[in-house]
Amino acid sequence: MLLRYGHLASLVFGSASSVVGCNRCGQPRGRSQPRRPSSESWACYHVVGKGTGTPLLVINGGPGFAHGFLHVSNVWDQLADGRRLVFFDQPGTGQSWYVGPNDGLVVEDILRSIEAIREAVGAPRIAAERDLSADNPKDVQTYIRGRLAMSFYSFDVRDRVLAALGTTDYNARQETLLWKDAESHDLTENLKRLRMPVLVATGRFDTNVAPRTAWRIHQGIPGSQFVVWERSGHFPMIEEPDAFFAVVDRFLRGR
Repeated sequence: MLLRYGHLASLVFGSASSVVGCNRCGQPRGRSQPRRPSSESWACYHVVGKGTGTPLLVINGGPGFAHGFLHVSNVWDQLADGRRLVFFDQPGTGQSWYVGPNDGLVVEDILRSIEAIREAVGAPRIAAERDLSADNPKDVQTYIRGRLAMSFYSFDVRDRVLAALGTTDYNARQETLLWKDAESHDLTENLKRLRMPVLVATGRFDTNVAPRTAWRIHQGIPGSQFVVWERSGHFPMIEEPDAFFAVVDRFLRGR
């Protein structure tokens, strides 16, 4: 789902003109004690592209995954032409603050990290398991590849992506904590309060988040747009990059 707020910043890898940084988020609400006395947590991000076009903040799913796997697709280079893109590592993944066996994490921590990044890049305000052994990297990578394999419509694209993927960062603790906390939040009634332009889009064969769910979100948001990529699963930016770019770029340009 995309929400357009006039000028909203974004982060991404893979361009000559890029900015890398981290910003303090304060002490996480989900953690009873900081890992070190007086330590603060950091949300790390990467900005690519420049220009006056509506920038894009990309929040990857999972949970538990750093954002790097998204860069299997080259569509981000197209979207970075004339605007800033922002990817970031969610707390507990990648280069952002570590979430270990004795740490807590809640959805609010993710929102606070997004707010910290918003401040760092100078964007206007925006609204808005399974136990795996850390000592067995092979077990973790098998689980990751199993989850990704079921997310594609095209077997050829799936095989190509998995072959090129390499080792992927994953934090099972982060995923477990966020799903547990998310179960206590139902924001369905808040959808009707959204007044900015909203695009709700889905792959026809998405087995992770059923298209019916996207359709219901669209129905709950007055004036929202709804798009289905007909030959995609969970990753239309990989399976239908040209169609993905056309839809997202048109929306960000306000057309």
